[in-house]
Amino acid sequence: MKADQSTTRSVWFRVSAVLFSCYLFVALSGKAAALCGLYEGAIVQIERVTDTTAAQKLRQQLDQTNRVSNSRGVCIVCHLYGGGGPRNTFGTAANILLSIKDREAFSRSRKVGLLLSNISADPRMPDSPTFGELFQQGQFPALASRVPEFLARSSPAPKPRPLTPQQARQIVIATEAKSPWEILELSRLEAITPEVAAELAAFRGEMLILGVRSLSPQTAAVLAESKVASIWLPSLTTVSLEAATFLSTVRGDLALTALTELESVSLAEKLAARNAALSFPYLRSVSVDIAAALVKNNKELTLGAFTQIPAEVQDKLAETTGILYMPGLNSIDSLALALKLIQGSRVFLPNLKKLTSEQATLLAGIKSSGLFFGGIFLPSRVTTPEVAGAIALNPNRVNVTLIGTQPLPAEVLETLLRNSGFLTLRDVTALTPQQILVVDRVLKNQQNASRLVMILSLPSLKSLESPTVALALGTTNNSFPSVTSISREVADTFGKLPEATRRNRDGTVEFLPSGELWFPSLEELSPETARLLMQRRWQGISLPAVEDYSVEMIKSFTKNCRNVTLGLTSLPVELAAEFDDSLDIGHQQFSFPKLTDLAPESARTLVKRLNKELTIINTNVRQSMTPYLRIGGDNFDVGVVIPSLKPEVAVELAKYNGNIYLAGLGELPDATAEALSRFQGAYLFLDGPGVRTLGEKAATALATMPGNLQISLLELSSVALAKRFARQISWTLSKLEVISNEATPALIQYKQIFSLRQIIELDSPELAQRLLKNFFGPTLPALSRLSPKAAEVIAKSSNSVLLGLEYLDSPEIAQSLCKVSKGVSLPRLRAATPAVIAVLKESKSIKVDQLDSLYVLSETKK
Repeated sequence: MKADQSTTRSVWFRVSAVLFSCYLFVALSGKAAALCGLYEGAIVQIERVTDTTAAQKLRQQLDQTNRVSNSRGVCIVCHLYGGGGPRNTFGTAANILLSIKDREAFSRSRKVGLLLSNISADPRMPDSPTFGELFQQGQFPALASRVPEFLARSSPAPKPRPLTPQQARQIVIATEAKSPWEILELSRLEAITPEVAAELAAFRGEMLILGVRSLSPQTAAVLAESKVASIWLPSLTTVSLEAATFLSTVRGDLALTALTELESVSLAEKLAARNAALSFPYLRSVSVDIAAALVKNNKELTLGAFTQIPAEVQDKLAETTGILYMPGLNSIDSLALALKLIQGSRVFLPNLKKLTSEQATLLAGIKSSGLFFGGIFLPSRVTTPEVAGAIALNPNRVNVTLIGTQPLPAEVLETLLRNSGFLTLRDVTALTPQQILVVDRVLKNQQNASRLVMILSLPSLKSLESPTVALALGTTNNSFPSVTSISREVADTFGKLPEATRRNRDGTVEFLPSGELWFPSLEELSPETARLLMQRRWQGISLPAVEDYSVEMIKSFTKNCRNVTLGLTSLPVELAAEFDDSLDIGHQQFSFPKLTDLAPESARTLVKRLNKELTIINTNVRQSMTPYLRIGGDNFDVGVVIPSLKPEVAVELAKYNGNIYLAGLGELPDATAEALSRFQGAYLFLDGPGVRTLGEKAATALATMPGNLQISLLELSSVALAKRFARQISWTLSKLEVISNEATPALIQYKQIFSLRQIIELDSPELAQRLLKNFFGPTLPALSRLSPKAAEVIAKSSNSVLLGLEYLDSPEIAQSLCKVSKGVSLPRLRAATPAVIAVLKESKSIKVDQLDSLYVLSETKK
């Protein structure tokens, strides 16, 4: 029962090549966050959870659900299945506030995340908790929308906030005073009078969010005269035809995400006119006329609650020019619809009750499948032998995800294993004996033919008892996200897998660590099972849920694995004393994502056991084979895991000669910073909400640190720290948003590539001048404010310029930008004054998307 090692390496070489290409693209483009637009917004919600148990529950759910969905990051917060595709209710709400062009602006993402705190999680329920309340309870909106009991309140709902016309007027004045482009959020305002609506309609800004649950024709008529750029009514489930007639004449953009019924064609046309994806999570059906109006949206249309709809409506919906998602559909009764659904990268039909082989043939024709991306999501109940056969006929080897616990017939499983790309049985917790025989047969046939085609994933598998299943999963994708127990037979099978080898120049053969044991849900592991697993060398073992380990287990892990992740919440001295990297298997990494209780003596012992010689080549280059040590955080670095790092522990960690990553820091006391300032190792990484802004004492202390400092700062005000960063080779300010005037002169002395993609405000001409020296020119996708003097400097750029300005009210700045020889791109510009618009229309060097649809701001008051 040995896997063909060369075949396995061949598959993983292809996999690694694709992953590396993706990584290289992201790294070079600086668009890591663009892969998930609301990443920072979701993180800020989780970090705001005050209850420790709830915060831990969120992290566990995020980790587990993302693994089951084959996702990374926090995709499951916004998407029904993670990793893209149709949005859930939270994602739908987020998409109203966060456009694709905003995805690189982390500050915008965080602002959106906070704004969503007061939005009702299910507006159909009078007593629904808000999204923010769900997070505080330890519940993700994605799961709450599927399991109604999650929506139970933990405390009485706050009383709706009444508002008088005078109060409304004061709120409008205060909001407009912040800037000419603001969001006025009144999510808890459940009812308004026409008089209050009149005051709110005077608001001029980016968006007006009203939590009203009903809307009279009189109030709708007043709101229709609103001067705001966009109106969002996130809790309005129904609109009378008379009120709809008025709403359809709203001057700006209009979003009604909570609608359960839509009867007005004019309102449907107004909603479809949005220059963004359109999603209705609760709308269950529409007429042909309404469908004809909705398909005029050319971005993306998601009708999540549609189940059984007439064929003529399906035909009409198929006419949309954008991507169409209908994940709740029970049956496909339209050939045109089947052809339309495959135009995206994925087909989501998890609720189908019937599917013909002809329809399956069409769905399998989806173009964007390949090894990783795209594919078909179907319920296992409709995957008959005929359907499986139709999918198998497609030469593209489409990826298939089957949803549901219904056992898949053995012949269907075999057909798909032999002929599909990735086959994921998402909800299957155990295979039947007949299915195990099929897996064994297919695996052996492919091994005998020296090819590995079957890629099987069982993300919900609870118990790993069969060596056959273990071998199939371990050979193809090495993923055991839900496994809570493994048998000794399985452990022995893994332990006897052949190791990777390398032939040296002198003819000797060297055994190399290979493969990973990734068990994020395994809570217990016996010493005997661990011993069987460690019969060979591994690239890594990850046991973040296991809290208890014997001395023997620690010894075997550290001697046989390059990367070790352990779920220890505390580290006894006797275990710390057993960590060892004396066996030469390359630069090791030890991670403790849940280690919040680290005693000074344990830290001292661990450091002594792992420390190797440190070579100081120069000020910036320090080398050591001491293992990489990571404490706190988790796979997604969300939530606060280390509330506070004690100074006495920091004293011991500062003696480490290798790299240390301290993640999820809730705070960094001055005494702790002082202790860490004596760190002489290679690199010290500090991350978490507690280090995004540093006090003067902590910053001054860290500035004196001999080793290299990497820190996730959002604000830099310390001159000493700025000088420190300026003399380092490695850049550490990729998330920096604010630089004080005092720190700027020191920071711009940095000699290497100087990129500040997250900078919000650029007032300093000197900083602008430094940005001109970049090879690619000034690229500032998150920039919100630009001073006239800085604009004059930017105008001298010999390269193209990209600025993330959302509004522009200075003709002087616009005139300066016209002088950039290779042009300026303003992809996020949404509003400008008439004088600025006149400049933009005359300019041949400034690129603005949809210039004619810019919101017209009032002229700046002098």
